[in-house]
Amino acid sequence: MAEKPLQIPPEFKQRQDGLSWILIITNASIVAASGVVAWHIDEWWAYLIAFVLVGARGQACYILQHEAMHNLLFKNLKTNERVGIVLSAFLGTQFYMGRKMHWNHHTKVGLSDDPNQFFHDVSERPPGMKILGYFLSHLMGGRLISLVKNLFAAVMALLQNNKSSNSVGSSPRLIPPKKARLDLGALVAVQLLMLIGISLASSPLVYVLLYVLPLSTLTAFFELIRSFSEHVLPGEVTCEAEKKRRFFMAAGPVERFFISQFDFHYHHVHHLYPNVVTFKVRALHEWLIQNDPEYTLKYGERPGYIGTAWRYLVNRPFVGCGAGFPS
Repeated sequence: MAEKPLQIPPEFKQRQDGLSWILIITNASIVAASGVVAWHIDEWWAYLIAFVLVGARGQACYILQHEAMHNLLFKNLKTNERVGIVLSAFLGTQFYMGRKMHWNHHTKVGLSDDPNQFFHDVSERPPGMKILGYFLSHLMGGRLISLVKNLFAAVMALLQNNKSSNSVGSSPRLIPPKKARLDLGALVAVQLLMLIGISLASSPLVYVLLYVLPLSTLTAFFELIRSFSEHVLPGEVTCEAEKKRRFFMAAGPVERFFISQFDFHYHHVHHLYPNVVTFKVRALHEWLIQNDPEYTLKYGERPGYIGTAWRYLVNRPFVGCGAGFPS
């Protein structure tokens, strides 16, 4: 029998426009300005701090982008979409394409056709050197290659003539052409503005080395570790929590700064109630403990992001690893 989530108070679903604007402006400003500030200080430690800050707050922007994909940032749906489009372009990604894939992830989580399977599938990445190489490839900028490939594929799809793309037997578009054009137009416009603005305030090198590079290395790595540790299941499913990938990530303050900002480590709450604002998942978690006698049976507690990834890397058991792991 399918689980029925408990009816929760409506305040957990209420958007907070003021808080959302503060978080967006603050984190985006840190990403955009850290390199410029470091350039004017012109000390090695300033460059290092800027690189790390851009990587960490870029991950925070990813989570804010995720909120926009769920229409959870603002009360007005159009504002959600417009901010989401700009945030995605700011990060070098495409909003409508990402939202379509993310919504599919929620409906197909734990299945072989989950579009996020790429990030946590370990069938070809056993513990040891292969999974280590996978993590390091993202840390070294491998994500940038996939972003460029996706951009090229999107451009080529738009350049196809309508007759060919709409003909009988042709593959359906993942998103409508109008939304694809908005994604690409925003991506080009925002990145061009960033290049011009950062260049005028400092140097084009800052745009490349202290904006694009940390986003495509550190941020990509943080996002990979987050997605991997929240969803990986190397063994066979033994319970509903494993099947639905519902895990509370016991993240410490360092992980919450770099990987799971805004209490995103309450990942099980998000999968149980995807229409609840991320800023309120901690409060909802505490409410459910008091009001749902079966709540603690619906999720498992994993040893944080690094702890989970490390245990898989060295072939050690962890909560929710499934039956048969380690073999």
